[in-house]
Amino acid sequence: MINELKKLYKKIFVKELPMYQKIDSFWVQYVDKKSIKNRFEFFKQICDGKDIIHFGCNDWPIFKPDYNLHIFLSKVTRSIHGFDVDVDGIEHLKAYVDQPYFSNFNDLKENRYDICIVPETIEHVDNVRTFLEGIESVNAQTFYITAPNCFSKRHIHRNHYEEDSFIEIVHPDHNYWFSPFTLKNVIQKYTSLEVEEVILLEGDTMVCCKAIKRMVKIKKIVKLFIGYYHLLSFNFKLIRVLPDVEVIFFFPYYHTGGAERVHAAILEAIYPKKCIVFFTKASATSNMLPSFTQFACCLELNDILNKKNTRLIRLLTSCIANKINSSKSITKVFGSNSDYYYEVLPFISSNIKKFDLFHAFSKDDYREKMIIDSARSITTRVVINEVAKTVITNYYLRAGISSCTSHIQVISNGVAIPSEVAVKSINKIRVGFIGRWSDEKRPELFLKASQLVKQKYPETIFYMAGSGVSLKKDLVLSYGVEPLGDIRDFEVLKTLYLSTSFLVLTSVYEGFPMVFMEGMSFGCIPITTNVGGIKIHVIEGVTGYLIEELEEEKIINTLVAHLSHLLEHPELIAELSANCRHYAAEHFSIEQFNETYKLLFN
Repeated sequence: MINELKKLYKKIFVKELPMYQKIDSFWVQYVDKKSIKNRFEFFKQICDGKDIIHFGCNDWPIFKPDYNLHIFLSKVTRSIHGFDVDVDGIEHLKAYVDQPYFSNFNDLKENRYDICIVPETIEHVDNVRTFLEGIESVNAQTFYITAPNCFSKRHIHRNHYEEDSFIEIVHPDHNYWFSPFTLKNVIQKYTSLEVEEVILLEGDTMVCCKAIKRMVKIKKIVKLFIGYYHLLSFNFKLIRVLPDVEVIFFFPYYHTGGAERVHAAILEAIYPKKCIVFFTKASATSNMLPSFTQFACCLELNDILNKKNTRLIRLLTSCIANKINSSKSITKVFGSNSDYYYEVLPFISSNIKKFDLFHAFSKDDYREKMIIDSARSITTRVVINEVAKTVITNYYLRAGISSCTSHIQVISNGVAIPSEVAVKSINKIRVGFIGRWSDEKRPELFLKASQLVKQKYPETIFYMAGSGVSLKKDLVLSYGVEPLGDIRDFEVLKTLYLSTSFLVLTSVYEGFPMVFMEGMSFGCIPITTNVGGIKIHVIEGVTGYLIEELEEEKIINTLVAHLSHLLEHPELIAELSANCRHYAAEHFSIEQFNETYKLLFN
């Protein structure tokens, strides 16, 4: 009885030391870590828009296309090269992702990458040191190396002793188990890579080490000092221009683009209100900067945000929020297409009215959580059409905050309608693609369709205009299409609209493109994929043609069919062109746009 009471006393009142505190400190290794649940989403976030080299891309010997990381990442990366010693597997993978593949480190010497990912590969290799030395030779800025975590609760629970055997649940091709410490240790022991961060993935069953080359670390320190310099400079500039400012805007860019045209038009609509615009990303060109500086004071944040330093960004956010909250004149903030706006938003006083604008949504849009999290703090959420409103409404319904739907307001974009437009010539047909060269706009589909149409109608003129087209000049010319580049002067653009019969877009997603609003007002006929809010204004056979197909080959064929049909029936061109002019005059008034935004900001 006494022994039982002693045990009970010890259990209740005597605090048992953790095992590691009972062991000599020589054997105890501390590893800072963070946990992220979804492995695929983690890699998607770090690889989005980047040039990637992916080691172990085959998933040998179990290949499932729906669960293959290489196929998944190919949809979001700028480029993704694969590396695997399984040559037969590479040939199979090429059917899904047609990009370069390698099986020898020497073949990578001329290539440069943003990120090198080595997911669940190191445990398969024969010699860890030799393999890591090969990885180190890759010309990449950042490395992510992962392996199964031997100390995850799941792995410890699954592997156990029996009387005469040990049961281990493991891939039969694995040669090693790693822990957070040992994976970090071999990387830093056998290479000049320095592990910056240890991340546990998939319920801690995977350990991931983020590493950089030591010289890169020195460069990062220098960049960080530059970032602090820019923060101080920004603070002084903000103090100087802040008096009497009424509205703060957060926009990403001032290069040529439809969204940028709308953002500049909003500033013009509410002028002479005193405004500041924070540009949060690096613009490809300064083409549209004068359209912003004409109506607002403009400050750039990219030189601070691009350092990607948590403390530096936190200081910037604090600086901006404090200045806004302490101002006696600022009453409103407004953001569009800027993720950073939503980092600042929680720190802005409830006395300040908060607005945002959404132009378009893609399938499985990453902004859903951001929209839901900010819903209750937003005074008015502006969208450009009912389609976008429906998307946000569905987000709210799923999140159980349908009451926030009342804060959504539709404000259609507008353009200046020309007073008179000459009738299009049917003897000289011009077909245009006006838009930036980007993956979601799929310009290569326009090129392929142009080539097919020109084989039958060689007199038809095809051209491409927009940001990035000049960089693809040789490719564009090889399809018999004129590369006009980025058109900065709106008078030149108007002349182009006047000579254009058809405007083509093959986008994955859109809101309603400004190029269609402007083009239709000049009698240009849209032929376009049916995405976003396009079907609201492009009425099949009346004000243009919609392409319903989803597969790229079918999109090309349908585009060719529409153009061929119209070229065979010139009377239809005249009819639809007139319809477009009349429709634009009735629906795309810049006056209505201006009045609505004036009311919003008053």
